[in-house]
Amino acid sequence: MAQASVRPTPCNLTTDTVTNVPSSGANISVSPGVSGLAVGSIIYNLGNAPTAHAYAVRNGNLTMCNYSAYNCGNASYANPLNSNVWVPIANNIVALRAQYGRDNNNLASTMTGVVSTYNQITPASAADTSGLSPFCSWARTLSLRMAVVARSSAYDKTSPTAAVPTWTGATVNASTAPTNPTALGFDLSSVANWQNYRYKTLETTVPLRNSIWQGGQASYQGGSGC
Repeated sequence: MAQASVRPTPCNLTTDTVTNVPSSGANISVSPGVSGLAVGSIIYNLGNAPTAHAYAVRNGNLTMCNYSAYNCGNASYANPLNSNVWVPIANNIVALRAQYGRDNNNLASTMTGVVSTYNQITPASAADTSGLSPFCSWARTLSLRMAVVARSSAYDKTSPTAAVPTWTGATVNASTAPTNPTALGFDLSSVANWQNYRYKTLETTVPLRNSIWQGGQASYQGGSGC
């Protein structure tokens, strides 16, 4: 981003986009827009443009949709499947699950910074009954745990798989923290002859650093408290 070197009067700040950064040399190309920028204007590097991706299992593939380019919630892109929108990134993927890790300890007080429960309730959505503000609801979302199930490509007539694969989120836990009040298992009913294939479950938990660092944590951790 480029900013004018002299503050205009009135101060209607004009910014323009850097269009070319050469690998060598000192000349940087800027699209000057209508009014243009004077020599000596300031250049800011704001980093890469933000991205928002959606992931889904479609037709036996893990697919990705770019929200910056498409409305990924539009059902017409999924049925029939538009592979230009939902781009396959891995094949033989049969299931995908995810849960939010939330700090719901003592909602009347400030957060502890420790996950107390996992669920699929989107923070600040209509289904969120915590009573927290949207900011605090997201600030108390500390992690995301997810799992994918990959399937072997070889059909096995001996039916090696007797039970559907499981993961941590598939077991109800209502007593030991962090709790998991609702089981979220894998559903392979749409996979023909699913018992005749072998499966591998990959599971991970991702700390949401932006939520932790945004200032909603307890005051003793340097935050304003949520």
